[in-house]
Amino acid sequence: MELSEILAALLEKNRFFYRRYCLKYIKKPDLVDDCLQSGFEKFLSCRRQFNSLQEAEKYLCRLLSNHFIDYLRRSMHRPLHLTAVTEKWDSTTPEELPEQQLASKQREIFRRQAVARICRGLEELPPHQREIVHLLFLREPPLSCREISRKKKIPITTVYSRFRSALRSLGSLCGDLAREWEKY
Repeated sequence: MELSEILAALLEKNRFFYRRYCLKYIKKPDLVDDCLQSGFEKFLSCRRQFNSLQEAEKYLCRLLSNHFIDYLRRSMHRPLHLTAVTEKWDSTTPEELPEQQLASKQREIFRRQAVARICRGLEELPPHQREIVHLLFLREPPLSCREISRKKKIPITTVYSRFRSALRSLGSLCGDLAREWEKY
């Protein structure tokens, strides 16, 4: 099997995983595609032979992880270019009044902070709870509780228990966010 065929099979299987994996490192959604593309190019340029698709998948994950770290290191050493941002205001359009622009910016800032807090909340969950949340909601395609039970070889009641515990932990965080959202 050629490397391009292997990569196509891996992308078909794990397309959403690679994007989330990159976003975990890069933290900037607008750079994810470029970083992934260059990582996939590195994979295609390697002259390695793989015995199985699983071996190629492990190699690609290691390669991408190292590529993301290198990308972050390179970006830390780039000089910072400050650019002035100017906003134009047209007094003829009432929906663009400065007060409304400020309110929408504040909502957007809050939304970004809320997403970051939820991600941190997920990362703070114990690994077994985080895994259940990932398999139920973040994985493409998501698994059902019964499928998780079969796949992980654990009782379904344990899956339910871990999920309820994760929701309780995230619930307090989401309650705080809901109260803060009322201000906006």
